[in-house]
Amino acid sequence: MGSPFISSGLSSEVYNSKNPPKDWADVALLVPHEGLRRELSAMLTSVEALDGNSQSWQILFFAEWFVDIHCPTVHSHHDNEEKVRI
Repeated sequence: MGSPFISSGLSSEVYNSKNPPKDWADVALLVPHEGLRRELSAMLTSVEALDGNSQSWQILFFAEWFVDIHCPTVHSHHDNEEKVRI
């Protein structure tokens, strides 16, 4: 029986159409990390757009997002992983 999960469009380098998630354990690892990978991809796009002509507010908004949103999200994610695995 094939995987019941649609793997197209995933950012994962582990799971893909040749190696789809097979069960709840695979999905439990895949789903939370998918959001983080997409956020990191958007962050990279934003950083690459910053250049010598960037306005100070753009740099400030990025830094505030990173400190106030991104870092707590990753920290919370890792806290949850540790709680679930213990």
